[in-house]
Amino acid sequence: MAMATAMNLNFHGRDYARSLLSGQTITLFYIIFVVPALLITFHGQVCNAQATQCNRGFNYTKGSEFESNLNTVLNNLVRDTSQTGFNTSEHGQSPNRIYGLLQCRGDATAHQCYNCSQRASTTIRQNQSCGNAGGGKIWMGVCFLRYENFTFIGQLSTDGRYIYIKSTFRSPDVLAVAKLLSNLSAEAASGSGYASGTTTDSLSRKIYGLVQCWKDISSDDCTTCLSKTINNILASFTGTTGAQGLMGSCIVRYEIYSFFNSTAPPPPSTEAPANDSAKQINKSLNKTPIILGVVGGFLLALLVCLFATGRRLKAAIKRRGYEGIFI
Repeated sequence: MAMATAMNLNFHGRDYARSLLSGQTITLFYIIFVVPALLITFHGQVCNAQATQCNRGFNYTKGSEFESNLNTVLNNLVRDTSQTGFNTSEHGQSPNRIYGLLQCRGDATAHQCYNCSQRASTTIRQNQSCGNAGGGKIWMGVCFLRYENFTFIGQLSTDGRYIYIKSTFRSPDVLAVAKLLSNLSAEAASGSGYASGTTTDSLSRKIYGLVQCWKDISSDDCTTCLSKTINNILASFTGTTGAQGLMGSCIVRYEIYSFFNSTAPPPPSTEAPANDSAKQINKSLNKTPIILGVVGGFLLALLVCLFATGRRLKAAIKRRGYEGIFI
């Protein structure tokens, strides 16, 4: 009799498990649990995507003197920036003289800086980016690149792009974000032009912030750029879990997850790192939050699934007279 009871339990358990794990139920679990869990991790990937702003006052001709001067400037920038994290270059005679600026983020390693600089130089000239535009800006990962046919170096620029991420997750406290970014702004403007740090809001959630000014502008211009960018970000704060202000002279970013290197990068190497090594570093950094999100979402869905299955099995067994088996 005991064997028959066990067999019946096993049989009914499989039936209800099959019912619960039907295609519609799995889809529902993914929508409710897995997708929101992934949104918070893909948030970082979206915010790290490239942004461009192109000056299409005129387009240069392929093979022209303008393009030749542009190639020289960009090559100079990429060659030298990984050593110092910042560089400017100019080349040619008017009206085909080109001015360029390239700077890496303050927490970037020499490998990351070199790799990002190469990609920015290549991408900004592609048709889906600025193509053959007479000038342009590109913010890509941990670096910023700009070129123009007029002198802009040392001049404040607050033109750029804003990126906001909105989701069903509750936004961090606006006051906590405002205080963090304000403190970082003051630190950056009075120091190296770069600052990053964290704070916690009223729900004890950690908030991560980063600000940086390009090294060609003054301390006062740095304060102006950061203040204007922070104010614009906070003005559109409602419902956002993270944001970036990407300006021509500064950047501001906050997130509810870690996105910057918390320790100072090692001194720049004396040689440009190999592309393969830099790519491996970036791939590893980019995959980490995705893997964690997938695993976390899967485990959450599995726990809910098992809980629901147990309750339905218990109800079915009670209806068949085996009430004493489950505690």
